[in-house]
Amino acid sequence: MGIQDGSIQQSPLFLLARTLFQNNSEQTPASRTVAPSPPSEYGLHSLQDNCRRRSRNDPIDSVIRNALSSTMGASVVATVVTPLDVVKVRLQAHVCPVGGHSPCEDPKHVEGSLDAARKIVRSEGVRGLWRGLNVTLLMAIPTTGVYFTLYEAFREKIGNSFPEASKPASAIAAGAMARTAACSVASPLELARTSLQAGVGGPNATVLSVLKHVKNTDGWSALWRGLGPTLLRDAPFSAIYWSVYETLKDPQTSVLPKPLFASGTSYSVYLCAGIGAGGLAALCTVPADVVKTRRQASFARGADGRSVAPRAMTIARQIISDEGIRGLFRGAGPRIAKVAPACAIMMGSYEIFRKVFGGTA
Repeated sequence: MGIQDGSIQQSPLFLLARTLFQNNSEQTPASRTVAPSPPSEYGLHSLQDNCRRRSRNDPIDSVIRNALSSTMGASVVATVVTPLDVVKVRLQAHVCPVGGHSPCEDPKHVEGSLDAARKIVRSEGVRGLWRGLNVTLLMAIPTTGVYFTLYEAFREKIGNSFPEASKPASAIAAGAMARTAACSVASPLELARTSLQAGVGGPNATVLSVLKHVKNTDGWSALWRGLGPTLLRDAPFSAIYWSVYETLKDPQTSVLPKPLFASGTSYSVYLCAGIGAGGLAALCTVPADVVKTRRQASFARGADGRSVAPRAMTIARQIISDEGIRGLFRGAGPRIAKVAPACAIMMGSYEIFRKVFGGTA
């Protein structure tokens, strides 16, 4: 690449990284010598070694590393898959009037994923496909940073407390608990994102305007509207996802092709395991996702002017009555097309950043 190690090590960025991650002299015995890493063109080996040596004795470093790795990975994923999320929400949020004309005369009516994408671009421009991206990025810290950090902490705690528990069992419990905590923290932002992506409030609506409208109309508790259906979707999703992921990435239990594990790099394993686990978990939780979207996008008014938020079971029964069982799987294609590659990208990025910051896969 034409870059010399000497110039890298004298660069301000490298010097800053070395200052941040190097061990304090009192933490390493004077008699102990550390073998230097092989030279790296980008100087990452020295940074990794410093991070690893420090994180062995400092659990705070481990927490920061997990949070930073997952947040950076989530930012990459959000930018790539937000258009699929917008299309999925438009498909799930729209309800044709019962007893109305056929075909539906509502200008927001969409027939499928491509039709939804065309109408979004026609009415809002290409930027409309990334509607709500700012909220998604804002949610990266509470929903992903906290989520992954708690997952690793819960899994380690469960493994220490119940050494006889299998990896999938520990992953199920840790994933469900971590997701419940993360969803509870980020529920207001999830409500705002879903409302924006569903087109509520018009093209000029913002996160603050949506949240202010909900709070002024229905009170503070309404900011957690849809938390129940969200947990019904995300807690089982996490339980399914992590149990399948941990099984697929373990060469002893995986059904993935054996050459993947013999290729000398584990990133292909992370990608394939992420796609498989994410696709299966997404398919199993589509009904809960449809109910959650309908509830959060509903701004129907009662006689007193307040929003009427139907219960989750009421929404589910209404969907089955009007659209049949297929209605509960509306938007399944865009959801799986978004979640499966998103999980692959997320896990690949997460594991890569963990290694860069001194962690182990």
